[in-house]
Amino acid sequence: NKRTGLATLEKKLFQSDESFADKFGKIANGAKWTKVVLTLPRFKIESKWDMSDLCKELGMNVAFTDRADFSLMTQNKMQLTIGQIVQKAFVEVNEEGTVAAAATANFVMTTSVPPPPIYFTADHPFIVTISSISDRTILFIAKLANLE
Repeated sequence: NKRTGLATLEKKLFQSDESFADKFGKIANGAKWTKVVLTLPRFKIESKWDMSDLCKELGMNVAFTDRADFSLMTQNKMQLTIGQIVQKAFVEVNEEGTVAAAATANFVMTTSVPPPPIYFTADHPFIVTISSISDRTILFIAKLANLE
């Protein structure tokens, strides 16, 4: 929550032998449900990433050539190849909510007096992630550094 803590956080998360996914998993697994009053700035993030080379490196070379056989995907058995694989991501947070993802949480308390909420105002640079609830896979990650 330090206003100048992002650089330190980035070093801890990204500059070591342990992968970010492993570190994030440890953080997420150790997290406890806590009521938080969160104030976020409006922001919109768009990204476009050509994944063709990555897919080829992972063994999909043939899919990009005339040797690819996607004939079962068409009615007339056309010869198809993949020209490009592009991932586009979009996240918008505004007064109405979040466009890319939404979450609902129910809190069950075992005491009669609930603890006070934690107040957090993200009015300084921060990292945001959108993750799968079931297995905590990171679906989207971004650094917001230029807040208006």
